[in-house]
Amino acid sequence: MPGLFAGDIIGFLVSLVRIVTRKGRARRCSGWRETTATIVSVSWRAQLTFPRPEAEIAYTYRIDGGFYGGVDTKPFCFQSSAKNYASRCAQGDSLIVRVKPGEPEISIVLDADQIKTNESTTNPRVSH
Repeated sequence: MPGLFAGDIIGFLVSLVRIVTRKGRARRCSGWRETTATIVSVSWRAQLTFPRPEAEIAYTYRIDGGFYGGVDTKPFCFQSSAKNYASRCAQGDSLIVRVKPGEPEISIVLDADQIKTNESTTNPRVSH
């Protein structure tokens, strides 16, 4: 049992490092062009050794006449968080992605873009 506990701790630390790395990458890509993508599939998993829960969203998007696809793998510290995140997304839903200038085949999903999108659909502005 002590080995299992140590594996859980290592998995948790690996997840934390992956989360911090993801946030750093998001800062570098925040100026990239936004476009709307369509979710193709959603899944979540946790490895059996050194549990590293993650949710994965596969998506497609069109930009400048081209058709592209990407996969966003979001790390979590807890399996329940990955499962909950994946359950909020469904095939056919829209997703905002950022596309690298000059390289439209490279894209990234920023959490902040999804939060803004969700807020605008749940709290529409009322004008008088």
